[in-house]
Amino acid sequence: MNIREIEINLKKQDAKYSINPGVTGYQLENSQALLGEAFPEQVADFYRNCNGLNVKDKLEIYKLEDLQKCGSLIEFAIFDNKHSIAFDISSLNIAGHWDIVNSKNNLIITHTMASFTTNKIWAWLHR
Repeated sequence: MNIREIEINLKKQDAKYSINPGVTGYQLENSQALLGEAFPEQVADFYRNCNGLNVKDKLEIYKLEDLQKCGSLIEFAIFDNKHSIAFDISSLNIAGHWDIVNSKNNLIITHTMASFTTNKIWAWLHR
């Protein structure tokens, strides 16, 4: 997870954004315990490097402490203040990760956190 690359791309777009510093190992372990889920490595790595980010009026990836578990989903982001994005924690996919879905209709957006941060958020922000 290269937070610096995310920041460079946001600056290129002249976006108003904030990126929170990563969490400690203790914070990560505590959140996993509270949610009752062990995070796939890419999700854990994201939060170790960045405890959420906000692109004004376009995207918010929630802080670790703000993650919401709703049945088989953990809501972790929102686009345009209305499109809720979640990890489908019902099972690991073929890549050994949680699928990332639209929490309203379970439509799969992508299969890994790496794909979400290097591809999907940029496609959305460019629209």
